[in-house]
Amino acid sequence: MHQVTSDKPEIVHVIAYYPPHLGGMENCAAHLADGCVERGYRVSVYTSDRGYSRQTALHSKVQVHYLKAWEWAHTPIIFTLVFHLLALPRRTLIHLHISQAFAPEVVYLVSKLRGIPYVAHMHLDVDPSGPFGFLLGPYKRLFLKRVLHAAAKVICLSEPQQQLIAKKYHLSPEAIAVIPNGVAGEYFVGAKAEENAVPRLLFVGRLSPKKISRSSSRRLH
Repeated sequence: MHQVTSDKPEIVHVIAYYPPHLGGMENCAAHLADGCVERGYRVSVYTSDRGYSRQTALHSKVQVHYLKAWEWAHTPIIFTLVFHLLALPRRTLIHLHISQAFAPEVVYLVSKLRGIPYVAHMHLDVDPSGPFGFLLGPYKRLFLKRVLHAAAKVICLSEPQQQLIAKKYHLSPEAIAVIPNGVAGEYFVGAKAEENAVPRLLFVGRLSPKKISRSSSRRLH
């Protein structure tokens, strides 16, 4: 496990997809990257070019490298990612966003070769789906477990997720930090004069095998 130095490092986010590609993980990473810039860090992002176009690209405070990728089994294979990361200065901290394979293993390899530390941000620990879903179990046991153990810190979104990841991948709870997804201030509005007697809940998102448990999926069908 590589340690993070006390000096202010350059922060490099590595993520499979990034805005304008749609998704909660993508928006979370973008807010984190912009927030680090506001706090005086040098920040860059390395991601795939899936969903990217000059017409839809959003203005960003960070330098985003959209690298050519080929998508296979819901996984973007970013061919040149390893070369870009190997060229990073050693005084760098990699913020690895985990939901798909390939990028985590590249970061792990570069960390071993260059001694660059990384934090592993667990957004999703998905269940198998699609015709190649049978590969997911062996992948997690053989590769993802190594990636998590080698991280300077693992970030989970909640205490239940922390307990699940610690048990599943044999991690010490002390190696995991719980940092819930935040909500930007511009999404809050002033209190309404009248409140509903019965609270109303609104869910915005997509229902898919990646997002819900198998038992919930059966009930929805």
